[in-house]
Amino acid sequence: NTRSSIINKSDMSILDSTFPDRHSKTLEKSFPPDLLSLNEILQVSLKKAQVLVDKAQLVIRCENLPLIQADYNEIVSLFDDLISTILIQSPNTTRLFLYVDYEEDNSDIIDMTIKPGFKRYIIKFHTNITTHEHWKIANSQTLSNCKQILSRHNGNLVVHDISSTGCLFSLSLQGKID
Repeated sequence: NTRSSIINKSDMSILDSTFPDRHSKTLEKSFPPDLLSLNEILQVSLKKAQVLVDKAQLVIRCENLPLIQADYNEIVSLFDDLISTILIQSPNTTRLFLYVDYEEDNSDIIDMTIKPGFKRYIIKFHTNITTHEHWKIANSQTLSNCKQILSRHNGNLVVHDISSTGCLFSLSLQGKID
């Protein structure tokens, strides 16, 4: 009983079915070609949370953030979750302060996912809220959702406690400066 030289699709290896034309491009997530303004997305999220913004007496300052190529709805959802997580936590003072800026990620890691013309940026949300164990437990699912969205865009989320003065949310995303 000799095996036929014709290969059925069911006989293909996982690699053959993953890379049908032997091109790794099949794994790249495609996003709409238009660039999204993170500043506009932040404004949309703040408008949606207007009641919480007013209650927290939010004072916000935002730099001109990078443009990104991403799924609009996912990035809006990411910012909605992040903003609501920040707004529901009472600061140590009477007002909530939020300063949003960015810096180029200058780590020594070679990132093969960065598209030509793009760089990896760290978008930083500086706040005067302080985290504690109960806050971390109460917000773990929301922060996990944020991390999942960012991972689909080759990014990450890190939350830094800054002694007793506040908290820093750092998002890494690839983008361009206009």
